[in-house]
Amino acid sequence: MAEDIKSADDASSSIAELEEAIARLGRALRKIKIDSPLLSREIDITTFWQLTPLRGDKVLRPSELAAILGLDNSTVSRQIQKYENQGLVERRADPKDARASLVALSPIGRDLVNVVTQARRDKIGSVLDHWDQESVSNLLYFLTQFIVELEELPN
Repeated sequence: MAEDIKSADDASSSIAELEEAIARLGRALRKIKIDSPLLSREIDITTFWQLTPLRGDKVLRPSELAAILGLDNSTVSRQIQKYENQGLVERRADPKDARASLVALSPIGRDLVNVVTQARRDKIGSVLDHWDQESVSNLLYFLTQFIVELEELPN
């Protein structure tokens, strides 16, 4: 009985430590300094995060973007308007539904996402450059497995 309680306490402690490590990872990624005139007070790392689903010339409906980001449709609609005013995204007519619009990165938005993506990859690469390939593969495998299972949980 006492061993079961200790085991439950250990599991709870491990989950708490993992949650804190994930939070630290998020903070560390947000703190990466990117020296680019494309970034300003109006265009920050949150903007980057919200635009990344449009990488690679993806074109999405605002509702699809909201679902990917896990945000409310009205929130994403306001953000899209803001980003459109900043010249970062373009609205396009949906060829399948004339009432709907699609959102895509503008050339400036694409440049912004590319600059930030490369800076983040460079920083991550500098951390991993002394890791052996098996360790990098293991990190990727377990992190991907964790994310997939987390995404499959009901809201």
